[in-house]
Amino acid sequence: MFSLIALAGNVEMTFADVEAETILERAATWLWSQRDKDAGWGNDTHRVLLVLRLANLSRDDNVTPSAPPLELQLTAKQMELEIVLLLWRHREVGFSPVRLAHYTLAMNAMCMDPRQFYGHDLIGTLQHHEPPTDYEFTLTALAACSAQAHVRKRQMRRLLDIASTPQNYNIGGLPQNYYIIKIDR
Repeated sequence: MFSLIALAGNVEMTFADVEAETILERAATWLWSQRDKDAGWGNDTHRVLLVLRLANLSRDDNVTPSAPPLELQLTAKQMELEIVLLLWRHREVGFSPVRLAHYTLAMNAMCMDPRQFYGHDLIGTLQHHEPPTDYEFTLTALAACSAQAHVRKRQMRRLLDIASTPQNYNIGGLPQNYYIIKIDR
């Protein structure tokens, strides 16, 4: 198999790496072009922020990510406003642990602490409202683990039960190892 190798900043890049970077750049450019006037993406701001931030991270785990660009910071502020509205209107709209879990995952990707959100502990709120379905539970557990929060033994047992149940080998299109990632923390 033919492999083209290029040097970029003391890092060898194969043709596949260069192609992946090009695709990633095009995807990020397209996402930025879809942004609303309020610097967000409607109900998907947290998802897009997570994708954009992860796309900007270095492949080298030893390199500290640089400060996000100004546009990304503005969008992060828009997400913060959405979280404030979610918390403010939780009695009207109904509390959504999954939505809050998505927000906290995006906050973690942006190097923001969801346990210190303007006087609110979003992870504590997540853990206080335990979702009934396995998918929702594992997603909120992932959010807690990614924020380096303590996961109770009862929650760990539930995660292990979910992972060991044969019907859960493929929940919502996600393989069983999705749940194991959460348990590994």
